Amino acid sequence: MATDTAWYRVGTITVAKDKADVTGAGTGWTGQVREGDLLWGPDGRPYEVAQLLSATALKLRTAYQGNTASAQPYAIVRNFTDSSLGEVSAELAKMQRRWLITLGGFRDVLLTDQDKATLYDELGQPHEVMSWPAIDKAAKAGLAAMDAARKVVVDNAAELVASRNAAKASETAAGKSAATATAKANEAGASATAAAGSAATASAKATETATNAEQVAKAQAEVKANTAKVAADAAKAKTDADRAAAAAQVNIDVVAATSIPLPDVWLPLTSDLRFITGIGCATETLRIGDDEFIVPMRGANFDRASTATYIDKAGRMQTAQANEPRFGRDGLLIEGQVTNLLQNSVATVWGGGGSGQAKARPDVDFLGWKGVVTQCLSKDTPANGCIGKPCVDVGNGMATSSCYLKLVNPQSPVPVALYGHASITASGQNALAAFDLEKGEVIETGGADYVSSTIMEMADGWYFCTVTFKTKATPSSGFGCLPWARKPIPLGDDQGFYVACPQLEQRPFASSYIPTSGTPVTRAPDHCWIDGANIAQALTGNQPMTIAMEVYANSVDAWSFALTSKDWRFSVQSNMSAKQSIAQSVSKSPAAADTRAETRPSFSPDMRLAVAVLGAKTGTKVMLGGMLSSNPAEETRITAAGDVAIGNSRTGSRSIAGRIRNLRIWHRVLTDAQIKALA
Repeated sequence: MATDTAWYRVGTITVAKDKADVTGAGTGWTGQVREGDLLWGPDGRPYEVAQLLSATALKLRTAYQGNTASAQPYAIVRNFTDSSLGEVSAELAKMQRRWLITLGGFRDVLLTDQDKATLYDELGQPHEVMSWPAIDKAAKAGLAAMDAARKVVVDNAAELVASRNAAKASETAAGKSAATATAKANEAGASATAAAGSAATASAKATETATNAEQVAKAQAEVKANTAKVAADAAKAKTDADRAAAAAQVNIDVVAATSIPLPDVWLPLTSDLRFITGIGCATETLRIGDDEFIVPMRGANFDRASTATYIDKAGRMQTAQANEPRFGRDGLLIEGQVTNLLQNSVATVWGGGGSGQAKARPDVDFLGWKGVVTQCLSKDTPANGCIGKPCVDVGNGMATSSCYLKLVNPQSPVPVALYGHASITASGQNALAAFDLEKGEVIETGGADYVSSTIMEMADGWYFCTVTFKTKATPSSGFGCLPWARKPIPLGDDQGFYVACPQLEQRPFASSYIPTSGTPVTRAPDHCWIDGANIAQALTGNQPMTIAMEVYANSVDAWSFALTSKDWRFSVQSNMSAKQSIAQSVSKSPAAADTRAETRPSFSPDMRLAVAVLGAKTGTKVMLGGMLSSNPAEETRITAAGDVAIGNSRTGSRSIAGRIRNLRIWHRVLTDAQIKALA
């Protein structure tokens, strides 16, 4: 999930002089504030957040220096460490650390005074090898041993030759003295003894020489083994070094190829209308105490002529005042003009098939609201257990019923059917969908006029359920829901299901809830736009542009405008009910003289990121969720500047009926790798 970079100002705070504790009122700090963020206090000083205690309590790193005050405005300046730029920096730092560790391992191999050194591969795994000093020492020791053995062999060989010559001389002398052997017996005996002694000495020397030769052979074998091990370790070290260098280069190449330049226009649309980059001359209301001031703001413009409900980032139902944008988990909500045809959607007691079938439950909470919940208490057959709502004439075409449903007791689940009444369907049959509120599934559908149905899990066990069906022109009971079973269902006070915020609208999908009390109510369309100066620079230089945004659209069976200007439009289609396709196109406006056919590639329905390249030499490119497509025959080049509408046409029609966030415009063509990196 992308990091919310806007300052957080929701609610007020109470602070005490020389205290580090801060108490919030109307704040929702959980998930929005973290350790390391800055709190801009009522005294105009910044304080570091040391600990988030709850959604309404936090502790500062240092004590508050200003005077004690309550119900004061404030601002949280978010720490950007977890932003996309921070993540990229962290990855580069990790790669650098690994490379430095590898270099350090090579340095230890060459310079350490230890016999072993450790090298690390690209995964950070250690490998122990012989150090270069140890290799050098072992080689020198082997060479010295070989030299010593050589000297022993040479020296002993000289002694052995001398002994052999002495023995031969003695033998010769004995032969010459044979004639005087008798006279010289004693002398000959002595000479024989001397010869025997010399022979013994020669034998000992020969034995010693053999032993030394064996030692030399053993030393040679050890030197050979050490030399082979040194060569193997050196080869492995080189392989590891080459692999680490290659991995580092791949990472560097990937970062370089996918590095995305700062957009010329960047509008996050996560919690306000402010630009990060871009040109804007909008205004905002600044509240100081009980006073309100209208001040300039560099951001997008917005208006809506009525109030409107929405689900906020915390999953709570809220009411936005006229001209107040609606921000939720997935960005800015943009919807067209819609009427809730039910005459009394907030009535606490509904009509039904019999008395006692339903009762008001003002004590039951619905996503932060109370007084809007009804409990179904059918004790009869399903046909007599329905509760319904009358409506005005829906007309011929297609309508959608919607409401929020919740089991009274999850331990006693009961399936629930939501339907369009037979009195308003084209064929005169109920068009219905049955829902399993335990598993969050559509379990059965029926009726000749049934078109589609959806179920979406909300907070606190509530589900948002819809059914779409074909209609005929007649004012009658248009909305209903009932327990769904093939036999009577006995329900007690602690059983059944809750119903809240029913709605019937003449369109093929559901929108945000519109409260009615006696007569249908129409919600005005949302208008959001940015100044045409944000694209004028590209027009002046006749440059192509790249546009990217996250689109969460509910509209079906019709092309909706994600972005439009004076002579061009960026369209998206989301046929979510049929689960068929999401497609998009960039085209000239039909009102322009040079009208081009729209390019409509099909994509998987779960893809959200929409990207368009306008005026590129290769033609129009469009992408959703990493799938890039282009039509070389198409080239949509913008020729006239004008305000750029977001989420619908410049007149407010063709709304996406969904949410948009993270709008970015570059006055250049991004590469395919950069475009895919956006996803």
